[in-house]
Amino acid sequence: MDRREKRWQEIEQGIVPGGYKRTEIGIIPQSWEVARLGDLADIQLTKTSSGEQSVQLTAKNQKMQTAYLNKIVARSSRFKSELRQREHDKVSWDDFLHPLPSIQEQKKILAVIGGLEEKQKSLEVMRRTLETEKTEMEQKWLFDAIQMPRESAPSRLNRSDSSTTQFMTFQHNTDRIPGTRHKKLGEVANIYNGLQGKRKEDFKKGGAVFLPYKNVFNNNKVDLNYLETVHISPGEKQEAIQTGDIFITKSSENREGIGKSAILSEEIKTPCYLNSFCFGIRMSPSSDLEPEFIFTYLNSKKIRENIMRVAQGATRFNLNKSELETLDIPVLPPAHREKTTNYIESTLEKAKSLEEEARLLKEQSAVILDEVLFGHVKPEDLNGSLK
Repeated sequence: MDRREKRWQEIEQGIVPGGYKRTEIGIIPQSWEVARLGDLADIQLTKTSSGEQSVQLTAKNQKMQTAYLNKIVARSSRFKSELRQREHDKVSWDDFLHPLPSIQEQKKILAVIGGLEEKQKSLEVMRRTLETEKTEMEQKWLFDAIQMPRESAPSRLNRSDSSTTQFMTFQHNTDRIPGTRHKKLGEVANIYNGLQGKRKEDFKKGGAVFLPYKNVFNNNKVDLNYLETVHISPGEKQEAIQTGDIFITKSSENREGIGKSAILSEEIKTPCYLNSFCFGIRMSPSSDLEPEFIFTYLNSKKIRENIMRVAQGATRFNLNKSELETLDIPVLPPAHREKTTNYIESTLEKAKSLEEEARLLKEQSAVILDEVLFGHVKPEDLNGSLK
Protein backbone atom coordinates (compact mmCIF):
# COMPACT_ATOMS: atom_id res chain seq x y z
CA MET A 1 0.00 0.00 0.00
CA ASP A 2 1.53 3.35 -1.05
CA ARG A 3 1.28 6.57 0.97
CA ARG A 4 -1.62 7.86 -1.13
CA GLU A 5 -3.74 4.75 -0.57
CA LYS A 6 -2.85 4.73 3.13
CA ARG A 7 -3.93 8.37 3.43
CA TRP A 8 -7.27 7.69 1.72
CA GLN A 9 -7.87 4.68 3.96
CA GLU A 10 -7.07 6.60 7.14
CA ILE A 11 -9.37 9.49 6.24
CA GLU A 12 -12.13 7.02 5.35
CA GLN A 13 -11.73 5.53 8.85
CA GLY A 14 -11.78 8.95 10.50
CA ILE A 15 -8.05 8.89 11.29
CA VAL A 16 -6.15 12.17 10.77
CA PRO A 17 -3.07 11.46 8.58
CA GLY A 18 0.20 13.33 8.94
CA GLY A 19 -0.04 16.81 7.43
CA TYR A 20 -3.81 17.00 8.01
CA LYS A 21 -6.05 18.38 10.74
CA ARG A 22 -9.57 17.82 12.00
CA THR A 23 -11.94 20.77 11.66
CA GLU A 24 -15.64 21.51 12.11
CA ILE A 25 -16.22 20.55 8.48
CA GLY A 26 -14.04 17.45 8.45
CA ILE A 27 -10.42 16.46 7.83
CA ILE A 28 -8.47 18.89 5.61
CA PRO A 29 -4.76 19.58 4.90
CA GLN A 30 -2.88 21.34 7.72
CA SER A 31 -2.12 24.39 5.55
CA TRP A 32 -5.76 24.94 4.49
CA GLU A 33 -8.21 27.21 6.26
CA VAL A 34 -11.92 27.00 7.01
CA ALA A 35 -13.78 30.11 5.84
CA ARG A 36 -17.30 31.46 5.58
CA LEU A 37 -18.52 31.41 1.98
CA GLY A 38 -19.83 34.95 2.46
CA ASP A 39 -16.29 36.13 3.24
CA LEU A 40 -14.97 34.55 0.05
CA ALA A 41 -17.62 35.23 -2.56
CA ASP A 42 -20.58 37.28 -3.66
CA ILE A 43 -23.45 34.85 -4.02
CA GLN A 44 -26.14 35.21 -6.66
CA LEU A 45 -28.98 32.69 -6.49
CA THR A 46 -31.61 32.35 -9.18
CA LYS A 47 -34.16 29.80 -10.30
CA THR A 48 -34.01 28.02 -13.63
CA SER A 49 -37.02 27.69 -15.93
CA SER A 50 -37.64 24.25 -14.39
CA GLY A 51 -37.81 25.76 -10.90
CA GLU A 52 -34.42 24.49 -9.70
CA GLN A 53 -32.01 26.76 -7.85
CA SER A 54 -28.91 27.95 -9.68
CA VAL A 55 -25.93 29.74 -8.19
CA GLN A 56 -23.25 32.07 -9.49
CA LEU A 57 -20.26 32.76 -7.23
CA THR A 58 -17.85 35.67 -7.67
CA ALA A 59 -14.65 35.94 -5.64
CA LYS A 60 -14.55 39.06 -3.46
CA ASN A 61 -10.91 38.95 -2.28
CA GLN A 62 -7.44 37.66 -3.15
CA LYS A 63 -7.90 34.41 -1.24
CA MET A 64 -10.27 32.82 -3.77
CA GLN A 65 -10.49 32.51 -7.54
CA THR A 66 -13.86 32.89 -9.24
CA ALA A 67 -13.04 29.97 -11.55
CA TYR A 68 -12.36 27.72 -8.54
CA LEU A 69 -15.64 28.76 -6.92
CA ASN A 70 -17.75 27.89 -9.96
CA LYS A 71 -15.86 24.94 -11.41
CA ILE A 72 -14.98 23.15 -8.18
CA VAL A 73 -17.01 24.43 -5.24
CA ALA A 74 -20.41 24.92 -6.91
CA ARG A 75 -20.18 21.59 -8.77
CA SER A 76 -19.35 19.48 -5.72
CA SER A 77 -21.99 17.09 -4.40
CA ARG A 78 -21.70 18.75 -0.96
CA PHE A 79 -22.62 22.15 -2.38
CA LYS A 80 -25.39 20.74 -4.59
CA SER A 81 -26.87 18.94 -1.60
CA GLU A 82 -26.86 22.18 0.38
CA LEU A 83 -28.38 24.01 -2.57
CA ARG A 84 -31.33 21.62 -2.62
CA GLN A 85 -31.89 21.89 1.14
CA ARG A 86 -31.45 25.59 1.76
CA GLU A 87 -34.07 28.18 0.96
CA HIS A 88 -33.45 31.00 -1.53
CA ASP A 89 -31.73 33.03 1.21
CA LYS A 90 -28.41 34.78 0.71
CA VAL A 91 -27.83 35.33 4.42
CA SER A 92 -27.89 31.62 5.17
CA TRP A 93 -25.29 31.01 2.47
CA ASP A 94 -22.93 33.63 3.95
CA ASP A 95 -22.40 31.40 6.99
CA PHE A 96 -21.77 28.26 4.95
CA LEU A 97 -18.33 26.98 6.03
CA HIS A 98 -15.98 25.82 3.35
CA PRO A 99 -12.36 24.54 3.03
CA LEU A 100 -9.97 27.17 1.65
CA PRO A 101 -6.74 26.06 -0.08
CA SER A 102 -4.05 28.51 -1.14
CA ILE A 103 -4.35 30.26 -4.50
CA GLN A 104 -1.47 28.16 -5.79
CA GLU A 105 -3.26 24.98 -4.72
CA GLN A 106 -6.50 26.20 -6.32
CA LYS A 107 -4.66 26.65 -9.64
CA LYS A 108 -3.28 23.11 -9.45
CA ILE A 109 -6.72 21.66 -8.70
CA LEU A 110 -8.29 23.63 -11.55
CA ALA A 111 -5.61 22.35 -13.95
CA VAL A 112 -6.21 18.71 -12.98
CA ILE A 113 -10.02 18.91 -13.18
CA GLY A 114 -9.71 20.85 -16.44
CA GLY A 115 -7.49 18.07 -17.80
CA LEU A 116 -10.09 15.44 -16.92
CA GLU A 117 -12.79 17.51 -18.64
CA GLU A 118 -10.63 17.87 -21.75
CA LYS A 119 -10.18 14.10 -21.83
CA GLN A 120 -13.97 13.67 -21.67
CA LYS A 121 -14.39 16.14 -24.55
CA SER A 122 -11.73 14.30 -26.55
CA LEU A 123 -13.55 10.99 -26.11
CA GLU A 124 -16.80 12.60 -27.24
CA VAL A 125 -15.12 14.05 -30.35
CA MET A 126 -13.73 10.60 -31.18
CA ARG A 127 -17.18 9.04 -30.71
CA ARG A 128 -18.84 11.62 -32.96
CA THR A 129 -16.15 11.11 -35.60
CA LEU A 130 -16.91 7.39 -35.61
CA GLU A 131 -20.63 8.13 -35.87
CA THR A 132 -19.96 10.36 -38.89
CA GLU A 133 -17.81 7.68 -40.52
CA LYS A 134 -20.54 5.11 -39.90
CA THR A 135 -23.17 7.32 -41.54
CA GLU A 136 -20.88 7.94 -44.54
CA MET A 137 -20.24 4.21 -44.96
CA GLU A 138 -23.96 3.46 -44.69
CA GLN A 139 -24.58 5.95 -47.46
CA LYS A 140 -21.80 4.57 -49.65
CA TRP A 141 -22.30 0.83 -49.13
CA LEU A 142 -26.05 0.68 -48.62
CA PHE A 143 -27.90 3.62 -50.08
CA ASP A 144 -25.69 4.83 -52.93
CA ALA A 145 -25.27 1.17 -53.90
CA ILE A 146 -29.01 0.82 -54.44
CA GLN A 147 -29.60 4.40 -55.60
CA MET A 148 -31.79 5.35 -52.65
CA PRO A 149 -32.48 9.09 -52.91
CA ARG A 150 -30.04 11.12 -50.83
CA GLU A 151 -32.66 13.73 -49.98
CA SER A 152 -34.97 12.93 -47.10
CA ALA A 153 -38.67 12.30 -47.56
CA PRO A 154 -40.99 15.18 -46.58
CA SER A 155 -40.86 15.56 -42.82
CA ARG A 156 -43.95 14.88 -40.73
CA LEU A 157 -42.35 15.85 -37.43
CA ASN A 158 -44.77 18.75 -36.91
CA ARG A 159 -47.92 16.96 -38.06
CA SER A 160 -50.42 15.51 -35.62
CA ASP A 161 -52.92 14.00 -38.05
CA SER A 162 -53.22 10.25 -38.54
CA SER A 163 -52.80 10.12 -42.33
CA THR A 164 -50.54 7.37 -43.65
CA THR A 165 -47.02 8.18 -44.76
CA GLN A 166 -45.25 5.45 -46.72
CA PHE A 167 -41.62 4.51 -46.45
CA MET A 168 -39.22 5.85 -49.05
CA THR A 169 -38.78 3.32 -51.84
CA PHE A 170 -35.82 2.39 -54.03
CA GLN A 171 -35.24 2.96 -57.69
CA HIS A 172 -35.28 -0.75 -58.48
CA ASN A 173 -33.90 -0.57 -61.99
CA THR A 174 -30.80 1.45 -61.22
CA ASP A 175 -28.97 -0.67 -58.67
CA ARG A 176 -25.23 -0.24 -59.00
CA ILE A 177 -24.36 -3.69 -57.63
CA PRO A 178 -25.20 -6.60 -59.95
CA GLY A 179 -27.33 -9.31 -58.40
CA THR A 180 -29.21 -7.00 -56.03
CA ARG A 181 -32.85 -7.93 -55.43
CA HIS A 182 -35.57 -6.26 -53.40
CA LYS A 183 -37.93 -7.68 -50.82
CA LYS A 184 -40.33 -6.30 -48.27
CA LEU A 185 -39.41 -6.85 -44.61
CA GLY A 186 -42.58 -8.91 -44.18
CA GLU A 187 -41.39 -11.25 -46.95
CA VAL A 188 -38.06 -12.09 -45.32
CA ALA A 189 -39.01 -11.98 -41.64
CA ASN A 190 -41.83 -12.57 -39.19
CA ILE A 191 -42.69 -9.55 -37.07
CA TYR A 192 -44.21 -10.42 -33.71
CA ASN A 193 -45.59 -8.49 -30.76
CA GLY A 194 -44.22 -8.40 -27.24
CA LEU A 195 -46.14 -9.27 -24.10
CA GLN A 196 -49.90 -8.97 -24.48
CA GLY A 197 -52.77 -8.84 -22.00
CA LYS A 198 -50.59 -7.96 -19.02
CA ARG A 199 -51.68 -5.87 -16.04
CA LYS A 200 -49.58 -3.85 -13.63
CA GLU A 201 -49.92 -6.58 -11.01
CA ASP A 202 -48.29 -9.12 -13.35
CA PHE A 203 -45.01 -7.22 -13.13
CA LYS A 204 -44.96 -7.24 -9.33
CA LYS A 205 -45.08 -10.98 -8.75
CA GLY A 206 -43.29 -12.31 -11.80
CA GLY A 207 -41.42 -15.58 -12.04
CA ALA A 208 -40.56 -15.28 -15.73
CA VAL A 209 -38.21 -12.75 -17.32
CA PHE A 210 -38.66 -10.30 -20.17
CA LEU A 211 -36.54 -7.89 -22.18
CA PRO A 212 -37.35 -4.28 -21.13
CA TYR A 213 -37.69 -1.34 -23.50
CA LYS A 214 -34.51 0.38 -22.27
CA ASN A 215 -32.43 -2.71 -23.01
CA VAL A 216 -33.41 -2.28 -26.66
CA PHE A 217 -33.22 1.51 -26.74
CA ASN A 218 -29.84 1.80 -24.99
CA ASN A 219 -28.00 -1.08 -26.66
CA ASN A 220 -27.08 -2.37 -30.08
CA LYS A 221 -26.66 -5.87 -28.69
CA VAL A 222 -29.14 -7.04 -26.06
CA ASP A 223 -27.66 -7.32 -22.57
CA LEU A 224 -29.02 -10.51 -20.99
CA ASN A 225 -27.83 -9.30 -17.59
CA TYR A 226 -30.50 -6.61 -17.72
CA LEU A 227 -33.87 -8.34 -17.64
CA GLU A 228 -37.05 -7.73 -15.63
CA THR A 229 -39.67 -10.09 -14.24
CA VAL A 230 -43.28 -10.79 -15.19
CA HIS A 231 -45.92 -13.37 -14.25
CA ILE A 232 -46.66 -15.91 -16.99
CA SER A 233 -49.45 -18.38 -16.20
CA PRO A 234 -49.06 -22.10 -17.05
CA GLY A 235 -50.16 -22.66 -20.65
CA GLU A 236 -50.24 -18.92 -21.41
CA LYS A 237 -49.31 -18.15 -25.00
CA GLN A 238 -46.63 -15.49 -25.29
CA GLU A 239 -43.86 -15.32 -27.90
CA ALA A 240 -40.45 -16.14 -26.40
CA ILE A 241 -37.44 -14.41 -27.94
CA GLN A 242 -34.71 -16.39 -29.72
CA THR A 243 -31.03 -15.92 -30.55
CA GLY A 244 -30.78 -13.93 -33.78
CA ASP A 245 -34.01 -11.99 -33.19
CA ILE A 246 -33.97 -8.26 -33.79
CA PHE A 247 -36.01 -5.90 -31.63
CA ILE A 248 -37.29 -2.48 -32.61
CA THR A 249 -39.00 0.12 -30.44
CA LYS A 250 -42.56 0.73 -31.64
CA SER A 251 -44.13 3.05 -29.05
CA SER A 252 -42.85 6.15 -27.30
CA GLU A 253 -43.92 9.50 -25.89
CA ASN A 254 -41.62 11.17 -28.41
CA ARG A 255 -40.79 10.40 -32.02
CA GLU A 256 -37.09 9.95 -31.25
CA GLY A 257 -37.96 6.90 -29.15
CA ILE A 258 -39.30 5.06 -32.21
CA GLY A 259 -37.32 2.73 -34.48
CA LYS A 260 -34.26 1.99 -32.32
CA SER A 261 -33.06 -1.56 -32.93
CA ALA A 262 -31.04 -4.13 -30.99
CA ILE A 263 -30.09 -7.70 -31.80
CA LEU A 264 -29.85 -10.78 -29.58
CA SER A 265 -26.53 -12.35 -30.51
CA GLU A 266 -26.01 -14.44 -27.35
CA GLU A 267 -27.46 -17.88 -26.71
CA ILE A 268 -30.48 -17.70 -24.42
CA LYS A 269 -31.05 -20.76 -22.25
CA THR A 270 -34.30 -19.95 -20.42
CA PRO A 271 -37.60 -18.63 -21.80
CA CYS A 272 -37.53 -14.84 -22.08
CA TYR A 273 -40.22 -12.55 -23.43
CA LEU A 274 -40.34 -9.11 -25.04
CA ASN A 275 -41.77 -5.92 -23.58
CA SER A 276 -45.00 -4.66 -25.13
CA PHE A 277 -43.43 -1.45 -26.51
CA CYS A 278 -41.25 -3.27 -29.03
CA PHE A 279 -41.67 -5.56 -32.03
CA GLY A 280 -39.59 -8.68 -32.45
CA ILE A 281 -38.25 -9.49 -35.93
CA ARG A 282 -37.32 -13.10 -36.68
CA MET A 283 -35.89 -14.15 -40.01
CA SER A 284 -38.03 -16.57 -42.00
CA PRO A 285 -36.55 -20.08 -42.46
CA SER A 286 -36.65 -19.58 -46.22
CA SER A 287 -34.79 -16.25 -46.11
CA ASP A 288 -31.16 -16.14 -47.16
CA LEU A 289 -30.56 -12.85 -45.35
CA GLU A 290 -28.55 -12.73 -42.14
CA PRO A 291 -30.18 -11.13 -39.07
CA GLU A 292 -26.97 -9.14 -38.56
CA PHE A 293 -27.44 -7.47 -41.95
CA ILE A 294 -31.10 -6.66 -41.24
CA PHE A 295 -30.07 -5.14 -37.90
CA THR A 296 -27.35 -3.09 -39.59
CA TYR A 297 -29.84 -1.87 -42.16
CA LEU A 298 -32.62 -1.04 -39.65
CA ASN A 299 -30.19 0.72 -37.32
CA SER A 300 -28.72 2.90 -40.07
CA LYS A 301 -29.33 6.61 -39.66
CA LYS A 302 -31.37 7.00 -42.84
CA ILE A 303 -33.70 4.04 -42.20
CA ARG A 304 -34.10 5.01 -38.55
CA GLU A 305 -35.17 8.51 -39.59
CA ASN A 306 -37.50 7.02 -42.18
CA ILE A 307 -39.14 4.79 -39.56
CA MET A 308 -39.54 7.73 -37.17
CA ARG A 309 -41.37 9.68 -39.87
CA VAL A 310 -44.06 7.07 -40.40
CA ALA A 311 -44.85 6.74 -36.68
CA GLN A 312 -48.37 7.97 -35.96
CA GLY A 313 -49.65 9.85 -32.94
CA ALA A 314 -50.03 13.13 -31.10
CA THR A 315 -49.33 12.58 -27.38
CA ARG A 316 -47.79 9.15 -27.99
CA PHE A 317 -46.20 7.87 -31.18
CA ASN A 318 -46.71 4.33 -32.44
CA LEU A 319 -45.27 2.27 -35.28
CA ASN A 320 -47.75 0.15 -37.16
CA LYS A 321 -46.81 -3.51 -37.69
CA SER A 322 -48.41 -3.81 -41.13
CA GLU A 323 -46.61 -0.65 -42.20
CA LEU A 324 -43.25 -1.94 -40.96
CA GLU A 325 -43.78 -5.09 -43.00
CA THR A 326 -43.78 -2.95 -46.18
CA LEU A 327 -40.27 -1.60 -45.55
CA ASP A 328 -38.14 -2.22 -48.63
CA ILE A 329 -35.11 -4.46 -47.99
CA PRO A 330 -32.22 -4.59 -50.48
CA VAL A 331 -31.04 -8.18 -50.92
CA LEU A 332 -27.44 -7.31 -51.75
CA PRO A 333 -24.92 -10.02 -52.77
CA PRO A 334 -23.59 -12.02 -49.77
CA ALA A 335 -20.03 -10.63 -49.98
CA HIS A 336 -21.30 -7.05 -49.98
CA ARG A 337 -23.63 -7.73 -47.06
CA GLU A 338 -20.81 -9.30 -45.07
CA LYS A 339 -18.41 -6.41 -45.73
CA THR A 340 -21.02 -3.83 -44.77
CA THR A 341 -22.15 -5.67 -41.64
CA ASN A 342 -18.62 -6.30 -40.38
CA TYR A 343 -17.52 -2.70 -40.85
CA ILE A 344 -20.61 -1.18 -39.21
CA GLU A 345 -20.47 -3.67 -36.33
CA SER A 346 -16.81 -2.85 -35.70
CA THR A 347 -17.58 0.88 -35.74
CA LEU A 348 -20.52 0.47 -33.34
CA GLU A 349 -18.34 -1.50 -30.91
CA LYS A 350 -15.63 1.16 -30.98
CA ALA A 351 -18.20 3.92 -30.42
CA LYS A 352 -19.79 1.97 -27.56
CA SER A 353 -16.37 1.47 -25.98
CA LEU A 354 -15.63 5.20 -26.18
CA GLU A 355 -19.05 6.00 -24.75
CA GLU A 356 -18.47 3.64 -21.82
CA GLU A 357 -14.99 5.06 -21.21
CA ALA A 358 -16.44 8.58 -21.17
CA ARG A 359 -19.21 7.53 -18.78
CA LEU A 360 -16.75 5.96 -16.34
CA LEU A 361 -14.45 8.98 -16.56
CA LYS A 362 -17.39 11.28 -15.81
CA GLU A 363 -18.31 9.22 -12.74
CA GLN A 364 -14.70 9.15 -11.57
CA SER A 365 -14.35 12.89 -12.13
CA ALA A 366 -17.38 13.57 -9.92
CA VAL A 367 -15.84 11.50 -7.11
CA ILE A 368 -12.43 13.10 -7.61
CA LEU A 369 -13.95 16.60 -7.52
CA ASP A 370 -15.51 15.91 -4.11
CA GLU A 371 -12.21 14.51 -2.80
CA VAL A 372 -9.97 17.36 -4.02
CA LEU A 373 -12.41 19.84 -2.48
CA PHE A 374 -11.24 18.69 0.97
CA GLY A 375 -7.67 17.92 -0.05
CA HIS A 376 -8.15 14.19 0.45
CA VAL A 377 -6.89 13.77 -3.12
CA LYS A 378 -3.99 15.98 -4.15
CA PRO A 379 -3.30 17.18 -7.72
CA GLU A 380 -0.08 15.14 -7.83
CA ASP A 381 -2.14 12.01 -7.06
CA LEU A 382 -4.01 12.46 -10.34
CA ASN A 383 -1.22 12.95 -12.84
CA GLY A 384 -1.79 9.44 -14.22
CA SER A 385 -5.50 10.20 -14.81
CA LEU A 386 -4.62 12.65 -17.59
CA LYS A 387 -2.61 10.20 -19.71
